[in-house]
Amino acid sequence: MAHHVSRGDIVSCVVLTQRERLHDKVINDQMFHQDEVPEAEELKILMEKRSEVKAEEVRSACKTLRLEDLHFFGANDGVFMVTEESVRRLVRLLRQLKANIVLTHFPKEGDGLTNPHAIAGQIVTRAIGLAAIVDPGDQTPPHRIAQVFYFGIGAARIPRDVWDSEGGYYNDVFINITVVIDKKLASLNFLVSQGYGGAYARKLLETSDGTFGMADNVLTPRDS
Repeated sequence: MAHHVSRGDIVSCVVLTQRERLHDKVINDQMFHQDEVPEAEELKILMEKRSEVKAEEVRSACKTLRLEDLHFFGANDGVFMVTEESVRRLVRLLRQLKANIVLTHFPKEGDGLTNPHAIAGQIVTRAIGLAAIVDPGDQTPPHRIAQVFYFGIGAARIPRDVWDSEGGYYNDVFINITVVIDKKLASLNFLVSQGYGGAYARKLLETSDGTFGMADNVLTPRDS
């Protein structure tokens, strides 16, 4: 995305869910160490506050990459599913933006059933198909996406359950991010609620992105 921005392309980001239940140190991590969780109304208020905290972190992270066109869908992260409503909402946005390239999660990541990344990829994939045909209720003309790229499922990935045994997938495109790695690190530093800031952000990039770089024989300017 940073590469596209640097060459003048219009880049839009869609955040399907803020994941305030699962990827939040207050809502998720701390609740494991309490005798009981707050009452329903109190918990809802806390979740709304944490959701906005996470949204602000995303805005700051994207601003570092010079990404300003953000769309928050606010999907329920507790029961995150492929629904007609979520697909059609994304379809309308894809038609309005007239997107040419879509970057999204791999639809079969993990077990392909409950993995939230996989579900996000499935919603996007279905929306791409529907965006290319007419749809009663949406007067925006159909639009075809030229290219779709799925995120890699992670370096040195280890199957953890029987569903992972399906396998057979591999990354066939590697993007050299050497010149923008500092921007990626700076953006990750803003995701404090998920525990991504500081030393963890750097180690994450060194291990995950670094492994991909080694697989593709990418050398840093210093090494070359």
